[in-house]
Amino acid sequence: MGGELKATFCLVRDGQAILSQHIGDLENAAALDDYRAMLRLYRDLFDFTPAVIAVDAHPDYLSTTLGAALAQECGARLVPVGHHHAHMAACLVDGGIGLADGAEGAVGLILDGLGLGADGTLWGARFCAGGIAA
Repeated sequence: MGGELKATFCLVRDGQAILSQHIGDLENAAALDDYRAMLRLYRDLFDFTPAVIAVDAHPDYLSTTLGAALAQECGARLVPVGHHHAHMAACLVDGGIGLADGAEGAVGLILDGLGLGADGTLWGARFCAGGIAA
């Protein structure tokens, strides 16, 4: 479900990913309305009902609360993902690197701004290890 700023979402099925367009800052009411409408449109277009919904680990992000509501509606499993880890996983996927390629041994330095850290505080950067599934 992505973060709260520069929001997008992605549907994944059978190894294929369908990424939404950039929607914007979800604290903007019009962007939040567009996010909901685009999510419904994509789910309808692609006949998609999620089994798992990944959300940012920050519990107060609007995208996280939308994901939690959708998970409850669909009976999907909700998976919180650390902000910086999500960036690392996206880079690995973008580079075509999967678990079969040894991504579980990947190490990265993520310098993207604030994200919720493992200790519940906001971190400005993070060294990540463990690849896509960590």
